[in-house]
Amino acid sequence: MLTFGGVDKDYYTGEFVFAPLTSPNEWKFALDDVEVPASDEFISGESGQARLDTSLPLIYGPAEDVYSLHALLGGRPHKTRNGMYAFDCAEVYRLPDVMFIVNGQWLPLSSKHYVIQFSDHYSCVFISVLVVKFISKLADKLSSESFSWFF
Repeated sequence: MLTFGGVDKDYYTGEFVFAPLTSPNEWKFALDDVEVPASDEFISGESGQARLDTSLPLIYGPAEDVYSLHALLGGRPHKTRNGMYAFDCAEVYRLPDVMFIVNGQWLPLSSKHYVIQFSDHYSCVFISVLVVKFISKLADKLSSESFSWFF
């Protein structure tokens, strides 16, 4: 559904969070931090930039931040998908929210939104959509950009 000039509340819940763009030519904004509230640990050591691209199925982040995030969540490196992390099927529904803090607003991402299920040799495998930037086909472009997260 595409709506020009307004919003249709039948297609979302909650309130909009507005953040000023940090680039006049891109959907780039300041990312205050990333946190797993259940652990009281912040992932990003400093404020960074994020870029929004709704055509991407994954959320790309800096390697160190993605590694730290999955260490807190209990994710383990996937055996065959470099830069991706897997979760035990029995635990996936108990995973904590990940908070992205934008313009002082805490934006929760629940496990049902940051993991996807795959069939992998007749077994249940959940893969995180939070992945390291270098695995993207856009790797050259991403690594040269001045932002930390790509949504």
